[in-house]
Amino acid sequence: MVFVNEAWNGTGEIVVYSNYHKYWLDRERKIKNPLFDVFSGKILDLKDKKPSAIKYFYNLLDCEICPGVTICVVPSSNAEKKRIRNWKTRRNACCQWKG
Repeated sequence: MVFVNEAWNGTGEIVVYSNYHKYWLDRERKIKNPLFDVFSGKILDLKDKKPSAIKYFYNLLDCEICPGVTICVVPSSNAEKKRIRNWKTRRNACCQWKG
């Protein structure tokens, strides 16, 4: 079981909160993507393990996802890197974020 809301389990549908938009359309010419938004920035902040982004996604997803389920996979923007980092819900570790 993935979702706390059992009606969402087994539907075969993907739950999407928002879409990621890359920051640069053309890095060399420094053309920024006009679609880059706060959510996309939070994804990059999560990749950099910034506490504010961890708290943001924890608060967004904690009540929706069962414990121990991978909630986000953020591959490197560098295609040569093979490692993919998984962020999992860890209720014990994340309890410090609840205030």
